Amino acid sequence: FRFYIYYDSLFSSSSMMSEFAFGNTRLLFDDSDDLAENIMNSAWVPFDYKFNLIKVSGTGSFEKTSPWLIIRAKPEFAIIQNRPKGKRSAEPEVFKSGLSFMGIEAINVIEEGAAIFETNGLNLFRKNWK
Repeated sequence: FRFYIYYDSLFSSSSMMSEFAFGNTRLLFDDSDDLAENIMNSAWVPFDYKFNLIKVSGTGSFEKTSPWLIIRAKPEFAIIQNRPKGKRSAEPEVFKSGLSFMGIEAINVIEEGAAIFETNGLNLFRKNWK
């Protein structure tokens, strides 16, 4: 079972939240339009779940993703989409530092081009694709 996560500006859309599960591996994709919507979405995340990966809203900032969702999801990895250098604000860097402080590895798919993961249903493994 493989998951390919990439950035393509042609496929931008409005709000969504999806969960993908295979065995004990759980992936959460949240793309809320605003913080209030994100907080509402976090109410649907069960307390007893631990997600291996979360794709956060927007570029990866507390303006779009509530700390409540991160705390509820308890992910090992977070997919973010920070803009190229020179076009971003300080907020995504604060967000990335906050994730790191919580022991969450933040992966910027715009800078890295892609993030490839593999699972056996028990664990999620990040694969080197370059």
